[in-house]
Amino acid sequence: MTGAVTAHESGLDTLVIEKADCYGGTTALSGGVIWVPNNHRMSSAAINDSDEEAFTYLDAVVSEDVPRDKLRAYINQGPQMLEFLEKHSLVQYDPAPEYPDYYSEKAGGKLGARSLDPKPYTQRQLGSVLSAQMRMPDYDYHKNFSMTADEAHQVFSFTWRSHVVIFKRLFSFWLDVRSRLKRLPDNRLTLGRALVGRLRKSLEQKDILLWLNCPAQELVVENGRIVGVVAEKDGKSIRIGARAGVLLATGGFSNNDEWRSKYHKGESSSDWTAANEGDTGDGIRMASQMNAKLGMMDYAWWTPTMRLPDGKVEAFIVGKTMPGSMVVNKRGERFCNEAEPYEDFVKSQYADHEKTGCSIPAYFVFDGRYRKEYPLGIALGPGKFVPDTAAKDLFDSGWIRKADTLEALAEACGIDPKGLCETASKLEEFGKDGVDADFGKGSTPIDVYYSDHRIKPNPCLWGLVKPPFYAIELWPGDLGTKGGVMTDEYGRALDVAGQPIEGLYVTGNSSASVMGNSYPGAGATIGPAMTFSYVAALHASQAAPAASDSSVGDTTESGEEIANAS
Repeated sequence: MTGAVTAHESGLDTLVIEKADCYGGTTALSGGVIWVPNNHRMSSAAINDSDEEAFTYLDAVVSEDVPRDKLRAYINQGPQMLEFLEKHSLVQYDPAPEYPDYYSEKAGGKLGARSLDPKPYTQRQLGSVLSAQMRMPDYDYHKNFSMTADEAHQVFSFTWRSHVVIFKRLFSFWLDVRSRLKRLPDNRLTLGRALVGRLRKSLEQKDILLWLNCPAQELVVENGRIVGVVAEKDGKSIRIGARAGVLLATGGFSNNDEWRSKYHKGESSSDWTAANEGDTGDGIRMASQMNAKLGMMDYAWWTPTMRLPDGKVEAFIVGKTMPGSMVVNKRGERFCNEAEPYEDFVKSQYADHEKTGCSIPAYFVFDGRYRKEYPLGIALGPGKFVPDTAAKDLFDSGWIRKADTLEALAEACGIDPKGLCETASKLEEFGKDGVDADFGKGSTPIDVYYSDHRIKPNPCLWGLVKPPFYAIELWPGDLGTKGGVMTDEYGRALDVAGQPIEGLYVTGNSSASVMGNSYPGAGATIGPAMTFSYVAALHASQAAPAASDSSVGDTTESGEEIANAS
Protein backbone atom coordinates (compact mmCIF):
# COMPACT_ATOMS: atom_id res chain seq x y z
CA MET A 1 0.00 0.00 0.00
CA THR A 2 2.97 2.31 0.60
CA GLY A 3 4.11 1.66 -2.96
CA ALA A 4 0.58 2.31 -4.27
CA VAL A 5 0.37 5.68 -2.52
CA THR A 6 3.82 6.64 -3.81
CA ALA A 7 3.06 5.54 -7.37
CA HIS A 8 -0.23 7.44 -7.34
CA GLU A 9 1.44 10.62 -6.15
CA SER A 10 4.04 10.13 -8.89
CA GLY A 11 1.37 10.19 -11.58
CA LEU A 12 0.80 6.48 -12.15
CA ASP A 13 -2.48 4.59 -12.25
CA THR A 14 -2.26 2.00 -9.52
CA LEU A 15 -3.99 -1.24 -8.60
CA VAL A 16 -3.39 -3.39 -5.51
CA ILE A 17 -4.40 -7.05 -5.57
CA GLU A 18 -4.59 -9.34 -2.53
CA LYS A 19 -5.14 -13.08 -2.61
CA ALA A 20 -6.85 -13.24 0.79
CA ASP A 21 -10.38 -12.12 1.62
CA CYS A 22 -8.92 -9.48 3.94
CA TYR A 23 -6.10 -6.96 3.73
CA GLY A 24 -3.20 -6.28 6.05
CA GLY A 25 -1.29 -9.56 6.06
CA THR A 26 1.13 -10.22 8.90
CA THR A 27 1.59 -6.45 9.35
CA ALA A 28 -1.96 -6.18 10.69
CA LEU A 29 -1.08 -8.79 13.32
CA SER A 30 2.19 -7.10 14.26
CA GLY A 31 3.24 -4.16 16.38
CA GLY A 32 3.31 -1.95 13.27
CA VAL A 33 6.56 -0.39 14.51
CA ILE A 34 9.09 0.80 11.92
CA TRP A 35 12.83 1.19 12.46
CA VAL A 36 14.04 4.30 10.62
CA PRO A 37 17.38 5.80 11.69
CA ASN A 38 17.92 9.55 11.58
CA ASN A 39 14.21 10.19 11.15
CA HIS A 40 12.74 13.66 11.53
CA ARG A 41 10.72 12.66 14.59
CA MET A 42 13.80 11.94 16.70
CA SER A 43 14.28 15.61 17.54
CA SER A 44 11.01 15.61 19.48
CA ALA A 45 12.53 12.90 21.69
CA ALA A 46 15.71 14.97 22.10
CA ILE A 47 17.80 12.20 20.53
CA ASN A 48 20.36 13.10 17.88
CA ASP A 49 21.29 10.78 15.03
CA SER A 50 23.18 10.87 11.75
CA ASP A 51 23.51 8.76 8.63
CA GLU A 52 27.07 7.87 9.58
CA GLU A 53 26.11 6.71 13.06
CA ALA A 54 23.36 4.60 11.54
CA PHE A 55 25.77 3.07 9.03
CA THR A 56 28.35 2.38 11.73
CA TYR A 57 25.70 0.52 13.70
CA LEU A 58 24.28 -1.46 10.79
CA ASP A 59 27.72 -2.28 9.47
CA ALA A 60 28.48 -3.83 12.86
CA VAL A 61 25.33 -5.92 13.24
CA VAL A 62 24.15 -6.80 9.71
CA SER A 63 25.66 -9.87 8.05
CA GLU A 64 28.20 -9.40 5.29
CA ASP A 65 25.97 -10.89 2.59
CA VAL A 66 24.02 -7.59 2.48
CA PRO A 67 25.64 -5.10 0.05
CA ARG A 68 26.70 -2.02 1.98
CA ASP A 69 25.40 0.32 -0.73
CA LYS A 70 21.95 -1.12 -0.06
CA LEU A 71 22.35 -0.37 3.65
CA ARG A 72 23.24 3.21 2.77
CA ALA A 73 20.23 3.41 0.46
CA TYR A 74 17.98 2.34 3.31
CA ILE A 75 19.51 4.83 5.72
CA ASN A 76 19.08 7.61 3.17
CA GLN A 77 15.61 6.73 1.89
CA GLY A 78 13.91 5.60 5.11
CA PRO A 79 13.48 9.13 6.55
CA GLN A 80 12.32 10.40 3.15
CA MET A 81 9.72 7.64 2.98
CA LEU A 82 8.36 8.59 6.39
CA GLU A 83 8.11 12.29 5.55
CA PHE A 84 6.50 11.47 2.20
CA LEU A 85 3.80 9.31 3.77
CA GLU A 86 3.05 11.83 6.49
CA LYS A 87 2.57 14.45 3.79
CA HIS A 88 0.65 12.40 1.23
CA SER A 89 -1.31 9.89 3.31
CA LEU A 90 -2.96 9.39 6.69
CA VAL A 91 0.06 7.54 8.04
CA GLN A 92 1.42 9.14 11.19
CA TYR A 93 4.12 7.92 13.57
CA ASP A 94 5.42 8.89 17.00
CA PRO A 95 8.98 8.14 18.09
CA ALA A 96 9.37 5.52 20.81
CA PRO A 97 11.88 7.47 22.91
CA GLU A 98 12.78 4.64 25.28
CA TYR A 99 12.78 1.76 22.78
CA PRO A 100 16.49 1.01 22.29
CA ASP A 101 18.15 -0.55 19.30
CA TYR A 102 18.50 -4.25 20.01
CA TYR A 103 22.28 -3.85 20.24
CA SER A 104 22.39 -0.25 21.45
CA GLU A 105 25.64 -0.92 23.29
CA LYS A 106 27.45 -1.25 19.96
CA ALA A 107 29.02 1.72 18.18
CA GLY A 108 26.38 3.85 16.51
CA GLY A 109 23.55 2.31 18.54
CA LYS A 110 20.82 4.49 20.05
CA LEU A 111 18.78 4.20 23.22
CA GLY A 112 15.54 5.18 21.52
CA ALA A 113 13.50 6.91 18.79
CA ARG A 114 14.81 5.03 15.77
CA SER A 115 11.81 2.80 16.35
CA LEU A 116 8.52 4.58 15.71
CA ASP A 117 5.05 3.69 16.94
CA PRO A 118 2.02 4.19 14.63
CA LYS A 119 -0.44 6.77 15.87
CA PRO A 120 -3.77 5.24 16.87
CA TYR A 121 -6.66 5.33 14.44
CA THR A 122 -10.28 4.27 14.91
CA GLN A 123 -12.60 1.84 13.23
CA ARG A 124 -15.20 4.56 12.92
CA GLN A 125 -12.71 6.73 10.99
CA LEU A 126 -11.87 3.76 8.81
CA GLY A 127 -15.52 2.94 8.16
CA SER A 128 -17.52 -0.23 8.71
CA VAL A 129 -16.77 -1.79 5.33
CA LEU A 130 -13.00 -1.34 5.45
CA SER A 131 -12.91 -2.30 9.12
CA ALA A 132 -14.70 -5.56 8.33
CA GLN A 133 -12.20 -6.31 5.54
CA MET A 134 -9.10 -5.84 7.70
CA ARG A 135 -7.21 -8.90 8.90
CA MET A 136 -7.84 -9.39 12.61
CA PRO A 137 -6.26 -11.67 15.22
CA ASP A 138 -7.66 -15.15 15.70
CA TYR A 139 -8.28 -14.69 19.40
CA ASP A 140 -11.53 -13.35 20.87
CA TYR A 141 -10.40 -9.79 21.45
CA HIS A 142 -13.66 -7.96 22.09
CA LYS A 143 -12.76 -8.14 25.80
CA ASN A 144 -9.35 -6.51 25.33
CA PHE A 145 -8.50 -2.84 25.14
CA SER A 146 -5.83 -1.81 22.66
CA MET A 147 -2.46 -0.31 23.49
CA THR A 148 0.25 1.37 21.50
CA ALA A 149 3.77 -0.04 21.65
CA ASP A 150 4.79 2.76 24.00
CA GLU A 151 1.79 2.16 26.26
CA ALA A 152 2.65 -1.54 26.40
CA HIS A 153 6.17 -0.61 27.46
CA GLN A 154 4.79 1.56 30.26
CA VAL A 155 2.48 -1.22 31.45
CA PHE A 156 5.16 -3.91 31.35
CA SER A 157 7.67 -1.80 33.25
CA PHE A 158 5.53 -2.01 36.42
CA THR A 159 6.10 1.52 37.63
CA TRP A 160 3.52 4.10 38.76
CA ARG A 161 3.02 4.94 35.09
CA SER A 162 1.70 1.42 34.50
CA HIS A 163 -1.37 2.12 36.62
CA VAL A 164 -2.01 5.44 34.88
CA VAL A 165 -1.93 3.85 31.41
CA ILE A 166 -4.17 0.94 32.43
CA PHE A 167 -6.70 3.27 34.07
CA LYS A 168 -6.84 5.57 31.04
CA ARG A 169 -7.21 2.74 28.57
CA LEU A 170 -9.83 0.88 30.62
CA PHE A 171 -11.79 4.08 31.16
CA SER A 172 -11.78 4.85 27.43
CA PHE A 173 -12.63 1.24 26.55
CA TRP A 174 -15.66 0.99 28.85
CA LEU A 175 -16.79 4.53 28.10
CA ASP A 176 -17.61 3.28 24.60
CA VAL A 177 -20.83 1.78 25.92
CA ARG A 178 -22.32 1.07 22.51
CA SER A 179 -19.41 -1.15 21.50
CA ARG A 180 -19.32 -2.92 24.87
CA LEU A 181 -23.03 -3.75 24.75
CA LYS A 182 -22.61 -5.13 21.23
CA ARG A 183 -19.46 -7.05 22.27
CA LEU A 184 -17.47 -5.27 19.56
CA PRO A 185 -13.68 -4.91 19.52
CA ASP A 186 -12.05 -1.75 20.79
CA ASN A 187 -12.86 1.09 18.40
CA ARG A 188 -9.30 2.33 18.87
CA LEU A 189 -6.87 0.80 16.39
CA THR A 190 -3.25 0.57 17.46
CA LEU A 191 -0.07 -1.19 16.40
CA GLY A 192 -0.18 -2.91 13.00
CA ARG A 193 -3.91 -2.39 12.61
CA ALA A 194 -3.46 1.37 12.99
CA LEU A 195 -0.84 1.35 10.25
CA VAL A 196 -2.75 -0.75 7.73
CA GLY A 197 -6.01 1.02 8.57
CA ARG A 198 -4.45 4.41 7.84
CA LEU A 199 -2.91 3.13 4.61
CA ARG A 200 -6.13 1.47 3.47
CA LYS A 201 -8.16 4.63 4.11
CA SER A 202 -5.54 6.59 2.19
CA LEU A 203 -6.07 4.30 -0.82
CA GLU A 204 -9.80 4.88 -0.62
CA GLN A 205 -9.40 8.64 -0.46
CA LYS A 206 -7.16 8.56 -3.54
CA ASP A 207 -9.47 6.20 -5.46
CA ILE A 208 -6.78 3.54 -5.59
CA LEU A 209 -8.42 0.17 -6.08
CA LEU A 210 -7.63 -2.82 -3.85
CA TRP A 211 -9.06 -6.12 -5.05
CA LEU A 212 -9.47 -8.85 -2.44
CA ASN A 213 -9.72 -12.55 -3.35
CA CYS A 214 -7.50 -11.89 -6.36
CA PRO A 215 -4.41 -14.12 -6.21
CA ALA A 216 -1.63 -13.43 -8.70
CA GLN A 217 -0.62 -16.57 -10.56
CA GLU A 218 2.19 -15.63 -12.91
CA LEU A 219 4.10 -12.69 -14.31
CA VAL A 220 3.74 -11.57 -17.91
CA VAL A 221 6.96 -10.88 -19.79
CA GLU A 222 7.39 -9.25 -23.20
CA ASN A 223 10.70 -8.48 -24.86
CA GLY A 224 12.57 -9.20 -21.62
CA ARG A 225 10.43 -6.84 -19.52
CA ILE A 226 7.74 -7.63 -16.96
CA VAL A 227 4.57 -6.01 -18.28
CA GLY A 228 1.86 -7.41 -16.03
CA VAL A 229 0.47 -10.34 -14.11
CA VAL A 230 -2.09 -13.04 -14.66
CA ALA A 231 -4.43 -13.27 -11.69
CA GLU A 232 -7.68 -14.93 -10.72
CA LYS A 233 -10.73 -12.77 -10.00
CA ASP A 234 -14.31 -13.92 -9.53
CA GLY A 235 -13.34 -17.36 -10.75
CA LYS A 236 -11.88 -16.04 -14.00
CA SER A 237 -8.30 -15.66 -15.15
CA ILE A 238 -7.44 -12.08 -16.00
CA ARG A 239 -4.39 -10.32 -17.31
CA ILE A 240 -3.47 -7.07 -15.58
CA GLY A 241 -1.20 -4.89 -17.67
CA ALA A 242 1.51 -2.87 -15.94
CA ARG A 243 3.39 -0.37 -18.08
CA ALA A 244 5.61 0.99 -15.30
CA GLY A 245 6.16 -2.22 -13.41
CA VAL A 246 4.95 -4.85 -10.96
CA LEU A 247 5.78 -4.63 -7.27
CA LEU A 248 5.65 -7.95 -5.43
CA ALA A 249 5.02 -7.67 -1.70
CA THR A 250 3.38 -11.02 -1.04
CA GLY A 251 5.20 -11.98 2.14
CA GLY A 252 7.57 -14.85 2.75
CA PHE A 253 7.05 -18.62 2.89
CA SER A 254 6.43 -19.29 6.59
CA ASN A 255 3.45 -21.53 5.78
CA ASN A 256 5.15 -23.49 3.02
CA ASP A 257 6.51 -26.61 4.73
CA GLU A 258 8.09 -27.91 1.53
CA TRP A 259 10.27 -24.82 1.30
CA ARG A 260 10.95 -24.75 5.03
CA SER A 261 12.25 -28.30 4.77
CA LYS A 262 14.30 -27.43 1.69
CA TYR A 263 15.90 -24.21 2.90
CA HIS A 264 15.96 -24.15 6.71
CA LYS A 265 18.85 -25.94 8.35
CA GLY A 266 17.21 -27.13 11.57
CA GLU A 267 13.82 -28.50 12.53
CA SER A 268 11.27 -26.11 11.05
CA SER A 269 7.49 -26.20 10.82
CA SER A 270 4.61 -23.99 9.79
CA ASP A 271 2.94 -25.22 12.99
CA TRP A 272 5.25 -22.84 14.89
CA THR A 273 4.97 -19.66 12.83
CA ALA A 274 3.12 -16.53 13.92
CA ALA A 275 2.91 -15.29 10.32
CA ASN A 276 -0.45 -15.14 8.56
CA GLU A 277 -1.62 -18.25 6.74
CA GLY A 278 -1.19 -16.62 3.32
CA ASP A 279 2.60 -16.61 3.66
CA THR A 280 3.27 -19.40 1.16
CA GLY A 281 5.94 -17.87 -1.08
CA ASP A 282 3.75 -16.92 -4.05
CA GLY A 283 5.73 -13.85 -5.09
CA ILE A 284 9.07 -15.60 -4.67
CA ARG A 285 7.84 -18.47 -6.85
CA MET A 286 6.62 -16.13 -9.60
CA ALA A 287 9.88 -14.17 -9.60
CA SER A 288 12.02 -17.33 -9.67
CA GLN A 289 10.12 -18.39 -12.79
CA MET A 290 11.52 -15.23 -14.36
CA ASN A 291 15.06 -16.38 -13.51
CA ALA A 292 15.28 -14.18 -10.42
CA LYS A 293 18.13 -14.88 -8.02
CA LEU A 294 17.12 -16.02 -4.54
CA GLY A 295 19.11 -15.46 -1.38
CA MET A 296 19.08 -15.75 2.42
CA MET A 297 16.48 -18.48 2.16
CA ASP A 298 17.62 -20.04 5.44
CA TYR A 299 17.03 -16.80 7.39
CA ALA A 300 13.88 -15.85 9.26
CA TRP A 301 12.58 -13.27 11.70
CA TRP A 302 12.85 -15.85 14.44
CA THR A 303 10.86 -15.66 17.66
CA PRO A 304 9.87 -18.22 20.27
CA THR A 305 6.22 -19.13 19.95
CA MET A 306 3.51 -20.80 21.99
CA ARG A 307 1.31 -23.32 20.18
CA LEU A 308 -2.14 -23.24 21.80
CA PRO A 309 -4.39 -26.28 22.15
CA ASP A 310 -6.54 -25.19 19.19
CA GLY A 311 -3.46 -24.93 16.96
CA LYS A 312 -3.22 -21.14 17.04
CA VAL A 313 0.26 -19.74 17.43
CA GLU A 314 1.35 -16.70 19.41
CA ALA A 315 4.78 -15.08 19.52
CA PHE A 316 6.22 -15.09 23.04
CA ILE A 317 8.27 -11.91 23.34
CA VAL A 318 7.47 -9.96 26.50
CA GLY A 319 6.90 -12.77 28.98
CA LYS A 320 10.33 -14.38 28.64
CA THR A 321 12.05 -11.30 30.06
CA MET A 322 10.21 -11.18 33.37
CA PRO A 323 11.74 -12.22 36.72
CA GLY A 324 10.81 -15.46 38.41
CA SER A 325 11.17 -17.47 35.23
CA MET A 326 13.70 -19.30 33.07
CA VAL A 327 13.88 -21.32 29.87
CA VAL A 328 15.47 -24.76 29.96
CA ASN A 329 16.01 -27.80 27.75
CA LYS A 330 15.07 -31.35 28.72
CA ARG A 331 18.25 -31.57 30.77
CA GLY A 332 16.87 -28.78 32.92
CA GLU A 333 19.65 -26.46 31.73
CA ARG A 334 19.39 -22.88 30.55
CA PHE A 335 20.97 -22.21 27.18
CA CYS A 336 20.71 -18.43 26.74
CA ASN A 337 19.84 -15.04 28.17
CA GLU A 338 16.06 -15.29 28.05
CA ALA A 339 15.71 -11.50 27.65
CA GLU A 340 17.94 -11.27 24.58
CA PRO A 341 16.35 -10.21 21.27
CA TYR A 342 13.85 -12.84 20.16
CA GLU A 343 15.71 -13.66 16.96
CA ASP A 344 18.85 -14.39 18.98
CA PHE A 345 16.82 -16.48 21.42
CA VAL A 346 15.73 -18.89 18.69
CA LYS A 347 19.24 -19.02 17.24
CA SER A 348 20.44 -20.02 20.73
CA GLN A 349 17.67 -22.62 20.92
CA TYR A 350 18.72 -24.13 17.60
CA ALA A 351 22.39 -24.09 18.60
CA ASP A 352 21.66 -25.87 21.87
CA HIS A 353 19.42 -28.41 20.15
CA GLU A 354 22.18 -29.19 17.66
CA LYS A 355 24.52 -29.78 20.61
CA THR A 356 22.18 -31.61 23.00
CA GLY A 357 19.13 -32.69 21.00
CA CYS A 358 17.07 -31.51 23.96
CA SER A 359 15.83 -27.98 23.15
CA ILE A 360 12.91 -28.39 20.73
CA PRO A 361 10.65 -27.73 22.40
CA ALA A 362 12.22 -25.73 25.19
CA TYR A 363 10.39 -25.20 28.45
CA PHE A 364 9.44 -21.86 29.96
CA VAL A 365 9.36 -22.51 33.70
CA PHE A 366 8.01 -20.00 36.22
CA ASP A 367 6.78 -19.78 39.79
CA GLY A 368 3.59 -18.76 41.55
CA ARG A 369 4.54 -15.11 41.83
CA TYR A 370 5.15 -14.91 38.07
CA ARG A 371 1.80 -16.58 37.41
CA LYS A 372 0.04 -14.08 39.66
CA GLU A 373 1.66 -10.94 38.24
CA TYR A 374 2.31 -11.47 34.52
CA PRO A 375 0.37 -12.63 31.48
CA LEU A 376 1.38 -15.39 29.11
CA GLY A 377 0.78 -13.29 26.04
CA ILE A 378 -2.87 -13.05 25.03
CA ALA A 379 -3.38 -16.71 25.85
CA LEU A 380 -3.58 -16.39 29.64
CA GLY A 381 -3.90 -13.29 31.78
CA PRO A 382 -2.18 -12.79 35.16
CA GLY A 383 -3.44 -15.11 37.87
CA LYS A 384 -4.71 -12.23 39.97
CA PHE A 385 -7.24 -11.56 37.20
CA VAL A 386 -7.55 -14.99 35.58
CA PRO A 387 -7.13 -17.73 38.21
CA ASP A 388 -6.15 -21.23 37.20
CA THR A 389 -9.72 -22.42 37.66
CA ALA A 390 -10.84 -19.96 34.96
CA ALA A 391 -8.40 -21.50 32.46
CA LYS A 392 -9.31 -25.12 33.06
CA ASP A 393 -9.20 -25.95 29.35
CA LEU A 394 -5.57 -24.87 29.07
CA PHE A 395 -4.57 -26.99 32.05
CA ASP A 396 -6.65 -30.00 31.04
CA SER A 397 -5.12 -29.97 27.55
CA GLY A 398 -1.61 -30.12 28.98
CA TRP A 399 -0.68 -26.84 27.31
CA ILE A 400 0.36 -25.53 30.69
CA ARG A 401 1.56 -27.85 33.46
CA LYS A 402 1.46 -27.18 37.18
CA ALA A 403 3.02 -28.85 40.21
CA ASP A 404 3.71 -28.09 43.86
CA THR A 405 7.41 -28.81 43.51
CA LEU A 406 9.99 -28.40 40.79
CA GLU A 407 10.74 -32.12 40.92
CA ALA A 408 7.10 -32.97 40.22
CA LEU A 409 6.93 -30.37 37.44
CA ALA A 410 10.04 -31.85 35.85
CA GLU A 411 8.49 -35.32 35.90
CA ALA A 412 5.32 -34.02 34.28
CA CYS A 413 7.29 -32.33 31.47
CA GLY A 414 9.91 -35.01 30.90
CA ILE A 415 12.68 -32.72 32.14
CA ASP A 416 15.57 -34.05 34.20
CA PRO A 417 14.54 -33.21 37.80
CA LYS A 418 18.07 -32.92 39.16
CA GLY A 419 19.12 -30.58 36.36
CA LEU A 420 16.04 -28.40 36.77
CA CYS A 421 16.48 -28.02 40.51
CA GLU A 422 20.18 -27.21 40.18
CA THR A 423 19.45 -24.58 37.55
CA ALA A 424 16.69 -23.03 39.67
CA SER A 425 19.00 -22.91 42.69
CA LYS A 426 21.66 -21.15 40.67
CA LEU A 427 19.11 -18.64 39.31
CA GLU A 428 17.97 -17.86 42.84
CA GLU A 429 21.54 -16.97 43.80
CA PHE A 430 21.90 -14.80 40.68
CA GLY A 431 18.75 -12.94 41.64
CA LYS A 432 20.10 -11.92 45.03
CA ASP A 433 22.94 -9.81 43.64
CA GLY A 434 21.30 -9.12 40.27
CA VAL A 435 24.04 -10.64 38.13
CA ASP A 436 23.39 -13.53 35.79
CA ALA A 437 26.89 -15.00 35.78
CA ASP A 438 25.99 -17.54 33.09
CA PHE A 439 24.23 -15.51 30.38
CA GLY A 440 24.02 -11.87 31.53
CA LYS A 441 20.24 -11.55 31.63
CA GLY A 442 19.30 -7.95 32.38
CA SER A 443 22.69 -6.49 31.42
CA THR A 444 21.68 -4.52 28.29
CA PRO A 445 19.09 -1.81 27.64
CA ILE A 446 16.92 -4.06 25.48
CA ASP A 447 16.93 -6.76 28.18
CA VAL A 448 15.20 -4.46 30.65
CA TYR A 449 12.86 -2.69 28.20
CA TYR A 450 10.12 -5.08 29.27
CA SER A 451 10.83 -5.93 32.91
CA ASP A 452 9.51 -5.51 36.44
CA HIS A 453 11.13 -2.46 37.98
CA ARG A 454 9.71 -3.40 41.35
CA ILE A 455 12.34 -6.15 41.45
CA LYS A 456 15.78 -5.02 42.62
CA PRO A 457 18.61 -4.92 41.75
CA ASN A 458 17.91 -6.57 38.36
CA PRO A 459 14.33 -6.17 37.07
CA CYS A 460 14.69 -9.25 34.84
CA LEU A 461 16.20 -11.58 37.38
CA TRP A 462 14.66 -13.39 40.34
CA GLY A 463 14.57 -16.94 41.55
CA LEU A 464 11.74 -19.43 41.25
CA VAL A 465 10.89 -19.39 44.93
CA LYS A 466 7.12 -19.34 45.32
CA PRO A 467 5.11 -22.51 44.60
CA PRO A 468 3.24 -23.77 42.74
CA PHE A 469 5.42 -24.02 39.65
CA TYR A 470 4.38 -23.96 36.02
CA ALA A 471 5.77 -24.76 32.57
CA ILE A 472 4.80 -24.29 28.93
CA GLU A 473 6.54 -25.37 25.75
CA LEU A 474 8.32 -22.85 23.52
CA TRP A 475 8.97 -23.58 19.86
CA PRO A 476 11.51 -22.08 17.43
CA GLY A 477 8.95 -20.04 15.51
CA ASP A 478 9.07 -16.92 13.41
CA LEU A 479 7.25 -13.71 12.54
CA GLY A 480 8.01 -14.38 8.88
CA THR A 481 10.83 -15.62 6.69
CA LYS A 482 13.62 -13.32 5.47
CA GLY A 483 14.79 -15.07 2.34
CA GLY A 484 13.57 -14.25 -1.13
CA VAL A 485 14.39 -12.40 -4.31
CA MET A 486 17.69 -10.55 -4.37
CA THR A 487 17.14 -6.86 -5.14
CA ASP A 488 19.23 -3.77 -5.71
CA GLU A 489 19.08 -0.39 -3.99
CA TYR A 490 16.05 0.56 -6.12
CA GLY A 491 14.07 -2.52 -5.14
CA ARG A 492 14.54 -4.07 -8.60
CA ALA A 493 14.61 -7.87 -8.77
CA LEU A 494 17.98 -9.23 -9.87
CA ASP A 495 18.41 -12.23 -12.14
CA VAL A 496 20.88 -15.05 -11.52
CA ALA A 497 23.55 -13.03 -13.29
CA GLY A 498 22.98 -10.10 -10.95
CA GLN A 499 21.28 -7.91 -13.55
CA PRO A 500 17.97 -6.08 -12.98
CA ILE A 501 14.84 -7.69 -14.36
CA GLU A 502 13.15 -4.75 -16.03
CA GLY A 503 9.72 -3.93 -14.72
CA LEU A 504 9.93 -6.22 -11.66
CA TYR A 505 10.28 -4.87 -8.12
CA VAL A 506 10.17 -6.88 -4.90
CA THR A 507 9.97 -5.76 -1.28
CA GLY A 508 9.18 -6.96 2.22
CA ASN A 509 9.56 -10.64 3.06
CA SER A 510 9.31 -11.55 -0.61
CA SER A 511 12.82 -10.11 -0.96
CA ALA A 512 16.11 -11.07 0.66
CA SER A 513 16.22 -8.83 3.73
CA VAL A 514 18.40 -5.73 3.85
CA MET A 515 18.94 -6.68 7.50
CA GLY A 516 20.50 -10.01 6.55
CA ASN A 517 20.88 -12.47 9.39
CA SER A 518 20.20 -9.90 12.08
CA TYR A 519 17.44 -7.85 13.72
CA PRO A 520 18.88 -4.39 14.52
CA GLY A 521 15.79 -2.96 16.21
CA ALA A 522 12.02 -3.07 16.61
CA GLY A 523 10.45 -2.37 13.23
CA ALA A 524 13.39 -3.63 11.16
CA THR A 525 10.91 -5.78 9.23
CA ILE A 526 8.24 -3.26 8.29
CA GLY A 527 10.57 -0.25 7.99
CA PRO A 528 12.56 -1.66 5.05
CA ALA A 529 9.41 -3.10 3.45
CA MET A 530 7.80 0.34 3.36
CA THR A 531 11.02 2.12 2.40
CA PHE A 532 11.82 -0.06 -0.60
CA SER A 533 8.17 0.03 -1.69
CA TYR A 534 8.52 3.81 -1.76
CA VAL A 535 11.86 3.63 -3.56
CA ALA A 536 10.56 1.10 -6.09
CA ALA A 537 7.49 3.18 -6.91
CA LEU A 538 9.60 6.29 -7.46
CA HIS A 539 12.01 4.40 -9.69
CA ALA A 540 9.18 2.78 -11.67
CA SER A 541 7.53 6.16 -12.28
CA GLN A 542 10.78 7.57 -13.67
CA ALA A 543 11.82 4.50 -15.68
CA ALA A 544 8.43 3.62 -17.19
CA PRO A 545 8.33 3.39 -20.99
CA ALA A 546 5.91 5.61 -22.86
CA ALA A 547 2.46 4.13 -23.32
CA SER A 548 2.99 3.82 -27.08
CA ASP A 549 6.16 1.76 -26.51
CA SER A 550 4.36 -1.10 -24.81
CA SER A 551 1.79 -3.64 -25.87
CA VAL A 552 0.50 -3.87 -22.31
CA GLY A 553 -3.26 -4.17 -22.28
CA ASP A 554 -3.60 -6.30 -25.40
CA THR A 555 -5.74 -9.37 -24.99
CA THR A 556 -3.98 -12.67 -24.55
CA GLU A 557 -4.52 -15.56 -26.94
CA SER A 558 -6.93 -17.23 -24.56
CA GLY A 559 -9.14 -14.16 -24.53
CA GLU A 560 -8.71 -13.47 -20.84
CA GLU A 561 -10.30 -10.42 -19.34
CA ILE A 562 -8.16 -7.30 -19.25
CA ALA A 563 -7.32 -4.78 -16.56
CA ASN A 564 -4.70 -2.08 -16.81
CA ALA A 565 -2.45 -0.25 -14.39
CA SER A 566 0.51 1.96 -15.07
